[in-house]
Amino acid sequence: MSYGLIYTVPFATLDNIPCVVEIEKDGYEGVPTELTAGDTPFIIDIDSEEFLYTPTRFSTAKLQVVGSDYLQSLFSTAYKEFRVTLKKNGVITWCGFVKPELYTQDYTSKTFMLELECISAMSVLEFIDYTIEGDSKVFVSIWHLLQRCIAIAAGQYTSVYIPHVYASGKAEYSTTENVLSDMILSEQDFFDEDDKPMKFKEVLEEVCKFLIWTSVDW
Repeated sequence: MSYGLIYTVPFATLDNIPCVVEIEKDGYEGVPTELTAGDTPFIIDIDSEEFLYTPTRFSTAKLQVVGSDYLQSLFSTAYKEFRVTLKKNGVITWCGFVKPELYTQDYTSKTFMLELECISAMSVLEFIDYTIEGDSKVFVSIWHLLQRCIAIAAGQYTSVYIPHVYASGKAEYSTTENVLSDMILSEQDFFDEDDKPMKFKEVLEEVCKFLIWTSVDW
């Protein structure tokens, strides 16, 4: 997918820290337009599940803008059509996508407030089937599975933090060994008896359960 910047929504926090929400559209090649932020421009809500061994804990957000009929172009029909990135003082703080067909709008006024629901980038894995990369199912490493999940999510992550808790031996623990690249499993595990694939989020959850990790938007 190739994203182009279609809208920017600048605003400031209560502490007067400059922020901007950048909205990109898949396949867009035009010039970006600046939108006016609403009273509560951008609110992030992180999953508050407190169970210690929850494999994933992602987030949602609400974007509020003021405008007219042209805002109808923001109505998404696919989970990865519009990519949303929040930058706080120039630093990427949150990334995700506009959730399809979930919005509120006042049609009685020429100018109205539009509220768009967004989900974090890794959350879209819930809607994407696992696919093999070759002609047949093979053995793949846990490291490669994690890389695929991050790449397919298509978020603008500046970094992904992974706990350094596993090694093949005591001496190797203090080296640059990546034991996850040596831990392999069959892709057949991600398909049922009818050859129906798991979703990528399910694959990520199974990996996290095995490693006793929680994948979280931080």
